[in-house]
Amino acid sequence: MAGENRNGAVELDFGDGARRFRLGMGELEELQEKTGVGPFRLVTRLLDGEWTVVEVRETLRLGLIGGGLEPLNALKLIRRYVVDRPDWVANAAIARLVVMAAIAGAPEEEPGKGGAPEAASEEPNFRTVASPSAPTTEQQPPAEWPSPTSGE
Repeated sequence: MAGENRNGAVELDFGDGARRFRLGMGELEELQEKTGVGPFRLVTRLLDGEWTVVEVRETLRLGLIGGGLEPLNALKLIRRYVVDRPDWVANAAIARLVVMAAIAGAPEEEPGKGGAPEAASEEPNFRTVASPSAPTTEQQPPAEWPSPTSGE
């Protein structure tokens, strides 16, 4: 979403139309409390197909709330499109994209655009004390984000 650089918002088709999802700090903390796992572990579970219905449902509900939907309206959508008529494959794919956007930013977000702070001129060194590997300053390009309908 242009202009909202690195805020983790993503617009995805869900239920009866396109919806804005975002997991801010408050939503991530509540999601962690409800699922018992942090965001990196959750995205791994969603990628590996090891998710639970609570993880998918709560990710979508909290993502809708973080995206600006009133909690009661978010709950109504979740009841309609997750609880009453579940499409677990599609819903898990959407949940995966929502968590990935929260962690790394939405795929269409560009670093350095939309008012985000500029990176420091000196590249950080992420080498740990126990690491035998040489420090690197090369940045890896982001992986392509799978579509929620691609079945990945």
